[in-house]
Amino acid sequence: DETLEEMVGEDAYYFLQSFIQTHLEYASNPLFIVGESYGGHYAPAIAHHIFLGNQELDNNDSSSTVKQLNISGVAVGNGMTEPNIQFKYHAEMANYNSHGIKTVSDEGYQRMKDAIPQCITMVEGCSDALQTGLQEHFSCQAAYRYCMSTITSEYYGTALNPYNICLECGNNPLCYNFSTLITKAKMVALHLKHPPQVLVK
Repeated sequence: DETLEEMVGEDAYYFLQSFIQTHLEYASNPLFIVGESYGGHYAPAIAHHIFLGNQELDNNDSSSTVKQLNISGVAVGNGMTEPNIQFKYHAEMANYNSHGIKTVSDEGYQRMKDAIPQCITMVEGCSDALQTGLQEHFSCQAAYRYCMSTITSEYYGTALNPYNICLECGNNPLCYNFSTLITKAKMVALHLKHPPQVLVK
């Protein structure tokens, strides 16, 4: 039985093969697989499938219509790669991190700790549902909402950056710094006549 990640890896691999067959001019270009947030599940799975496909081509007839994919790197940003482990340590990260920054009150820390067992149970239920295909959407949405509202929300209430505990978010609710994205050179490279509205302050 394939996992969802394995299926995504396989689908992406064959999509990329079809793309390269159609656009041979890109066949030798470096390929970077990048995933953010829940994409942390999929980027490594896609890269792994490409690695296996390339390895199989190395060991077989080179006259195959399947092409080597020039995978040059994999990146995962803020990856939700293993939620049952990540949620388990949110409380520790909030108050007992390597920077010595205590971000939530003792009461908030305890609320986070108290919610962890139920959160983990629900995340495991989501994982089980994904394997069986039974009501996975409901199970996963319920787990996400519970874990975010009981565990992660304590930290988000501090206005500290979730990607760098040493920084505050400032005025941006997403905690991303978009200021360097709106430059003339970048707009020219992207063929933009006007800055994207989402980035306009």
